[in-house]
Amino acid sequence: MDAVRPTTMLRSLAPVLLCSSVVLTGCGGDDTATAVDPDHEVALSPGEGCGDAFFWAVNPADTVAVAVTVEQRDRSQTDPTRAAYDVGDDGLTVTIVRGHDLAASFCTDLIVNDPIDSETPATAGQVGIELDPLQPDFQGCGTTHGTATLSGVEGDGLRFADVTIESANIGCYAG
Repeated sequence: MDAVRPTTMLRSLAPVLLCSSVVLTGCGGDDTATAVDPDHEVALSPGEGCGDAFFWAVNPADTVAVAVTVEQRDRSQTDPTRAAYDVGDDGLTVTIVRGHDLAASFCTDLIVNDPIDSETPATAGQVGIELDPLQPDFQGCGTTHGTATLSGVEGDGLRFADVTIESANIGCYAG
C-alpha cells in the first residue's frame, strides 16, 4: 500500500487568495511580498503531527495555520533524529495556511467544505525537529513521538509566536 503524504491534501486543493484586514499589502493577486507587522505576533496553539514528518499549529480562531513538512522516511531505525533548519533550507517546507476550520484539514483524508483559502511559503524562521527512530512497515503509528519547535516564523504578512508541537502520531498516514 502506498502511503499518502500529509501535504498531498493541501496541494490538491485549488488555492484562492484571501484578503483580510490582517494583511497589510499584497491583496489583488500580485506577487509582491507582504509586509510583516513588527508589533503583532499571531499566537498559535500546538496541533499535531503525522507522516515522516508533518506538523501543524493553528491560531485560536482556526483561520491561520503554520504547516511544517520535513522528509525523514530514511532516518535511523536505532537512534533519534535531531535536526535544525532555517526556513528555505533544503528538506524543509514551512507554509502559512489561511482558511476556516483548518485543524480538521491536517493529517486526514476526509476534507469537508474546502477549508483552505490560500497557502503561502514562510519567509523567515527556524524549525527544530526531534523524531523517534523509524519503525519498519508503519508499525510506529501511534507510538512514534516527534517534536517540532518553531521560532521566528514569518510569512504572508504575519509574524508567529514561538510554539512547540508534540505528537505521538509520527509514522501515521492518511488514507
